[in-house]
Amino acid sequence: MHKVEINELGVCLDGKPLESVKSYSLAQKETENVANLLLELDVTILSNARNTGFSNGGKEDKAKIQ
Repeated sequence: MHKVEINELGVCLDGKPLESVKSYSLAQKETENVANLLLELDVTILSNARNTGFSNGGKEDKAKIQ
């Protein structure tokens, strides 16, 4: 489990501020113990990013590799 906190430092994950957060959305249903966090980040995708082993959940890859 991770701890998400939104404070004067911005969006923090496990006590560490996340860099380059442009916007966020945090939603939790009253009856559930799980929350959905959607982050929009300002990032640079490196040319070897496809070799990371991360999954995009079966969604179409919208990243533009330079």
